[in-house]
Amino acid sequence: MASKTRWRVVSNRAVVVEAVRQAMRRKVAAMGIEVRKTLQLEVLVGQRSGRWYRVPGTSKRYQASSPGEAPARRTGDLARSYKTGPLEETPGRVQVKVGSALEYAPILQDPDGLNRPHLDTAVELARPKLEQILRGEWGI
Repeated sequence: MASKTRWRVVSNRAVVVEAVRQAMRRKVAAMGIEVRKTLQLEVLVGQRSGRWYRVPGTSKRYQASSPGEAPARRTGDLARSYKTGPLEETPGRVQVKVGSALEYAPILQDPDGLNRPHLDTAVELARPKLEQILRGEWGI
């Protein structure tokens, strides 16, 4: 005797794709924060090897950076100015920008400008943590 079995196929593709997108958004946001944190806490700190200058209006002195070094920190404005932007999405791509609104930030970074690399340096220093974020739990 033949039994009548009914099968119904349901696609969960949209649910899975959205779960992957959400996980990628979380990971990319975390990566942007990691780059900014590395920049502020590891790159734009410490002694430099450039010329010594006097702080205007005071008798205090500070040491500037040499070409190829990250900018010296005198006021902290550059480090504080770096922010992570909102996530930008296009089909199949999620990105976040880390940047500064200060006019002189890209001039400092540019090898043809003042050659004081700092953002590129932060990305390289953060690379192991960025890879760890990508390899980590996706929570899907």
